[in-house]
Amino acid sequence: MNKIITMTTKGTFTLPAILRAKMGVSNRGDKLQVEFDEVNQQIIIKKPVSLEEIQKDLAQYSTKAPPLLNPSGFYKKRKPRT
Repeated sequence: MNKIITMTTKGTFTLPAILRAKMGVSNRGDKLQVEFDEVNQQIIIKKPVSLEEIQKDLAQYSTKAPPLLNPSGFYKKRKPRT
């Protein structure tokens, strides 16, 4: 989808509502990440990854271990080196 947007007198651009909806940004304070590709003279706008999304992605690699209730019992006592 290509859209042409116009800069205001204050130097700002408005992202069209259809693009905001597709990106899932609809609330005041939502964030977008902006990158500038100097080689191709392109601006890349994307939604930053949230902590919840990272946790969801990493959950597939974790095991369902029981909670560690006694941290001191987790470590074996080592004998001092002589």
